[in-house]
Amino acid sequence: MNANASIPSRNTFPLGRIAVVTGCSGAIGRATARALADRRWNVVGTTRVKNIGTTVPETNLLVQALDAEAVVRGDEWALPLLPVRSAVWGAVPPVALLVNNAAVCPAEWDAAAVQTALDVNVRLAARLADAYMFHGARDAMHPGAVVNISSGDGELCFFVEPWRSRIAALDTMAQLERLMHEVVQRVRDGTLPADAVVHGPEPAYRLSKALLNRLTVLQARRAPRQVRVDAVCPGDVRSAMTSYGGSRTAEEAAADIVHLVELQLASWRGETTPSGQLWRYRQPTTF
Repeated sequence: MNANASIPSRNTFPLGRIAVVTGCSGAIGRATARALADRRWNVVGTTRVKNIGTTVPETNLLVQALDAEAVVRGDEWALPLLPVRSAVWGAVPPVALLVNNAAVCPAEWDAAAVQTALDVNVRLAARLADAYMFHGARDAMHPGAVVNISSGDGELCFFVEPWRSRIAALDTMAQLERLMHEVVQRVRDGTLPADAVVHGPEPAYRLSKALLNRLTVLQARRAPRQVRVDAVCPGDVRSAMTSYGGSRTAEEAAADIVHLVELQLASWRGETTPSGQLWRYRQPTTF
């Protein structure tokens, strides 16, 4: 464990609803963390850059570094430390909300770029959900929610057959993992050009978001009955990842994410909507 990392005590971090939001150095993650904090969530924001701004009161927003590669490898101590303490010592309530926003968008289509995109954009989301929502840390007294931040770039209409059908047919986590391994290996061998998989720029990113969409469906199927899992397409948001600009602000995207969270929580008050959906502009849409 990093000796320089600090774990907040009960006296420095208030008890109550805890949300983990990844990718908080980016515009959408930062805006989402702020929006949740404004709504009295206690937010653990993760980022590789420890600078989220100062407009959110420090009493309910904690920013911590996250080593995505270490989390994907299965290093328990690489998880954000507050939830680890919650799980081990019971000092604070369990995580009630996980927003998987962390993402990379490589322009290249080589083995390293594809591996990184799949690790950060897909495997990290799976690993964090397993850690906080699926493996014994949840109980019927504490409903939970997972929101995976996706993209229209991952829509299956952009994909070439047989990859479109193969992605849509993924039915287990093991099948998803095997497909990701196959893609990286074939790209490394030079037998799988990008245009044989998907149309458009940033093909590794597009593939990762299509697989994140499928992960959302699989997670919803295997989640405990009190955990809701959905994905959100935030639209064309003006951010560092959108080279051509965008028509929406990060705050507008964050408002849509928070709206979905409120729907997820409302489902446990009897206002049930199906889990495992992709949402865009506050409406469910097709993958």
